[in-house]
Amino acid sequence: MAINNKRLGNTYLAATNTWYTVCTCATSKSNFVRSIVVNNIVDSPGDFSLAVTQTATPEDSEYVTYQYDLDTTLTSVLKLGIGMSAGDMLKIKTDTDAGNITAGAYGSEFDGIAESVKELAATRISADIYTEIYRAPAGTKTTVSTINICNPTASGQTIILAHTTNAATAIASSEFLAYGQEIGAYGFIPYQFSISMEASEAIIANPATSDLVIMMWGSEVS
Repeated sequence: MAINNKRLGNTYLAATNTWYTVCTCATSKSNFVRSIVVNNIVDSPGDFSLAVTQTATPEDSEYVTYQYDLDTTLTSVLKLGIGMSAGDMLKIKTDTDAGNITAGAYGSEFDGIAESVKELAATRISADIYTEIYRAPAGTKTTVSTINICNPTASGQTIILAHTTNAATAIASSEFLAYGQEIGAYGFIPYQFSISMEASEAIIANPATSDLVIMMWGSEVS
């Protein structure tokens, strides 16, 4: 068992609309990304999108941020709490600001720890309906470290979240985690809840208005 706190990786964005890898989780390891530092090094505004994926081009459901604004010569520090399993890649791209953005990921690399943080769910929902994002498996206790909500649209959205022992259609009023929380255009909210879940309990979400990407990280113990 070993824990190594370190810079997990870094990159320089030399071209627009190209995904660059900030860090990759090695075989037999797991990573916990505590913070991502994104720096705009010139006197012009830019943007960046982040995703966690195992493919060269991330799926729509894997966005952590989408075209998030980065002002002139500004450093953005994102405290996210991302869990990565072997083969997962943290990727970044810019649509407007080639050659002017750098990114670094900082956190812990774990070796030989079965209860390390990992991705629990990744989905994109667009219907105004309560949708089950994750349900703890039978015989398992789950701790949810982060629920990240990304708005990939040019309009403000709202989100409803709940932790329930019931079906998505039968949430009790006392089970809401967030209700009508606003997320600005191309914005995101990384909820760092540290939620404990028993087997068969669920996280439910409703975008309430339109299109949102939801990613969850945490640990499962059988």
